[in-house]
Amino acid sequence: MVINQPHFTFHEDGQGNLLDLVVEVYNIKDSEGQILLALYNEQLEFLGDDILTEGSAQVQGMDEVTIHLRGLTPGKYAISVYHDVNSNHQLDTKIFGIPKEPYGFSNDARKTFRAPRFDEAVFELRKHGQVERIRVK
Repeated sequence: MVINQPHFTFHEDGQGNLLDLVVEVYNIKDSEGQILLALYNEQLEFLGDDILTEGSAQVQGMDEVTIHLRGLTPGKYAISVYHDVNSNHQLDTKIFGIPKEPYGFSNDARKTFRAPRFDEAVFELRKHGQVERIRVK
């Protein structure tokens, strides 16, 4: 399933380069709900409330989904995703804010006792159709 729901308008850079990013989210264990994705750039606080663009895909029994983000300028980005199993559009957490629902980051930037920083999850978007794979767990 491929879904694109950008809410930010991108402008061409000086060379007119706009790129599409393909995000493959895998290791999905529960057959219900949806995958929600947030894309950040260097100017935004990683995992903060302000995001560059977002995307989502219904799981519908699949163990992997693909989300296309279109019209991005070349540059450095980081991605966070989570499997919203109960479709309430929020990451459900346990005590101390530990996620109950599966989640993942670009570069598989998972930390044991804290959230990752932008520099740990960053990747460089250089080519049209570039694929980033993110494992949720």
